[in-house]
Amino acid sequence: MKQFELPEIIKPEGVFYLPNAYISLYNNLKNQKELQEMIINNDDRVPNCAIINAHMIIDIFQLLAAASKASLLDNQKKLKTNNVNSEIIFSLSPYTKINEANNVFGISNDCDAALVIILCEDDAKAMEINDEVTSFIEGNEIQLSELSSYTDLEKIKKFFKIDESIQDEKFVLKQVLEQMTLKGLKAE
Repeated sequence: MKQFELPEIIKPEGVFYLPNAYISLYNNLKNQKELQEMIINNDDRVPNCAIINAHMIIDIFQLLAAASKASLLDNQKKLKTNNVNSEIIFSLSPYTKINEANNVFGISNDCDAALVIILCEDDAKAMEINDEVTSFIEGNEIQLSELSSYTDLEKIKKFFKIDESIQDEKFVLKQVLEQMTLKGLKAE
């Protein structure tokens, strides 16, 4: 598990600090169907985290952008989903359909690698949640630096409608982030 600081937001009434993001990567998942069912059913045994299909993430920055947006919306009481964890998944999608975001970015039966993100201000609490995650997920925790070996760039380009001939991951990431940011806005 690696800790990342989310950006601070400056408001007229003062600085608002987003919680820290703690991210880990798992491979060789064995209980993805069970995890998916428990998440869909809002099972109380699910740890306070978002579990994301690692194949749809190009770079950790993509995940941090979604987490920052979800945290800010949570603070403003403007979530479009049930909680901040599902809002992270929704924020990853360029589309406004929550179910579509869950199907693409959430864990599914064929997902063999997942990213787990915990939003928390307290390191000790984050470690406690991470312990719950470790006992909850049947798989191997691996280094975040291995994410690129699980990224399915072709699937990402297809979902985000990016020209298939483009092979530059940084350009694809830029396009993905732009679409995530502009979700729901219409050009006039």
